[in-house]
Amino acid sequence: MAEMTELLHASVAGHAKIEVEAGPEPVWVDADATQIRQVVMNFIINASEALRGDVGRVTLRTGIVHADHAYLESCYTREDLDEGEFALLEVSDDGIGMDLETATRIFDPFFTTKSEGRGLGLAATLGIVRSHRGAIRVESQPGNGTTIQVLLPLVSPASPSEEATPPVRTPRRAKILVVDDEDIVRTVGRRMLEARGYEVVEAASGHGAANFLKAQGEDVAAVLLDLTMPRMDGEQTLKALRATGRTTFVGKPFRLSELTGALESLLADPAASPTPR
Repeated sequence: MAEMTELLHASVAGHAKIEVEAGPEPVWVDADATQIRQVVMNFIINASEALRGDVGRVTLRTGIVHADHAYLESCYTREDLDEGEFALLEVSDDGIGMDLETATRIFDPFFTTKSEGRGLGLAATLGIVRSHRGAIRVESQPGNGTTIQVLLPLVSPASPSEEATPPVRTPRRAKILVVDDEDIVRTVGRRMLEARGYEVVEAASGHGAANFLKAQGEDVAAVLLDLTMPRMDGEQTLKALRATGRTTFVGKPFRLSELTGALESLLADPAASPTPR
């Protein structure tokens, strides 16, 4: 969570004050770090938007919670989840809140309360949590803000040898094109890649990406492409990009390890020719 604090502050509206309250002890989970960051980012951004321009507070808490059968029945979860101790990620805000009808639909695909957007973010978030054998609980009332709790199974702390991970190797400072119609997604993707030594350029549409590659794409090594953009969608964009000769792509959602591995494999041999995927 500590490494996300700066990114969270940069990602939400200026009127939102973010507070992080970590539990007294470290919490260990077996999870994909990139996907959990996505979960936290989605809930933080939604919480900041619930403030609707008013100065307010968004709080991220971590800890451990005991979830009994009754608690789990009030969650969005897998049917086979057993009661017990869970790692807790909690996002709360003092925004406008939701009525019961809205709160029960926020994870439905394509449901959204925003004037723009496809309503896919929270549905994908629920899928991530369920794939980690976790649960989500929502508490909200109109005018009294919203609290969302994410529960993930606890694991024992890893041994030092298990904790050690090989350093990320960037064979050369390659240029990556990030294509997404949502500003926040492009910002997060750019920051993740830049932190690993890559140079990043952005395009907000499929047409923009295709035009950029035609004009100055000779040194673009890879494209990170959203598949659900309006107008010229990801599939159409992919065909257009392949027509330019840029044939190596990584689609999202993705694990950070998969993205890094694909990029490193591509860049390890600069003379290698990209192959379609």
